[in-house]
Amino acid sequence: MDISFPISVSFASAVRGARQRRAGPRRRGSLHGEWWQHIPAHGRQPAKLDLVSCRHTGDELTATIRRVEPEEQDHKRWTFLGHVRNSMVFGAFFSDDPNDLSYGTIFLRVGVEATRLDGHYTRLHVVDSGKLRQEEIADVAHCWSRLRTLAWPVSPASVDV
Repeated sequence: MDISFPISVSFASAVRGARQRRAGPRRRGSLHGEWWQHIPAHGRQPAKLDLVSCRHTGDELTATIRRVEPEEQDHKRWTFLGHVRNSMVFGAFFSDDPNDLSYGTIFLRVGVEATRLDGHYTRLHVVDSGKLRQEEIADVAHCWSRLRTLAWPVSPASVDV
């Protein structure tokens, strides 16, 4: 009796195994840990402060994002799935609440100080006013700063982005 796997499965497994042997064990990356996400006031939106809990392994970066300020939005949560390449972080975020259409992309650059990442996020902003539904792409500057580098509580308006 011949038991074999489809060529694509066995080939993929062989390639994955070769990469792991060559690269050695995957180690925790430098961005692993907790960060503040500072979003300045823009349009009619107030300044915001989020707590970002990152897991960085190899070139993969995943995170949970939790709104801290404004207080009336502290129930909001997002998931971030991204990659780190050289000094850049890029990926997508989406709300953990399926009824909240909050999703988009994040692009950050590691600055001179490894405790701060600067960049922007882009999301679709939908304005529904009566019969007119307007969609626009919002591109907002923001930054991440290491949790341990700033005292708590930090006003989102107090950080230059």
